Amino acid sequence: MNRERKQESPRRTLMKPFEVVGISAVFGLFVFFIVVYTIKNWTLALILGGVAMVIVLLVLALLLLSYKPNPDVPVYLDRHLYESAEPGAKDAALRPDPSAHGQQLPREEDARDEDARDQDARNAE
Repeated sequence: MNRERKQESPRRTLMKPFEVVGISAVFGLFVFFIVVYTIKNWTLALILGGVAMVIVLLVLALLLLSYKPNPDVPVYLDRHLYESAEPGAKDAALRPDPSAHGQQLPREEDARDEDARDQDARNAE
């Protein structure tokens, strides 16, 4: 069981599935009530509320899949893991380094840009 916890995807910690479904259900209910109060057609309200729920669910899922944390900023997604008494929980939670606040950290892109500039200079000679 401990092995299964170590292999969990870090994306899952971003938002739990019931949170995504709950947010989409709230939007679906909002559309449902707006249609019921304005048009007073229950069938159309159910259909449009369901469509709104599915659209919001898809958009949130795609946004969560495309999330890529900034490599320069140390972040921790599971704040509760650091305080947890479970073995290995502190290793799973990444705490920001207070001494690194405000420092300019190197990026991989900068190193690649310098290599490309050096190669362009060699080719020009």
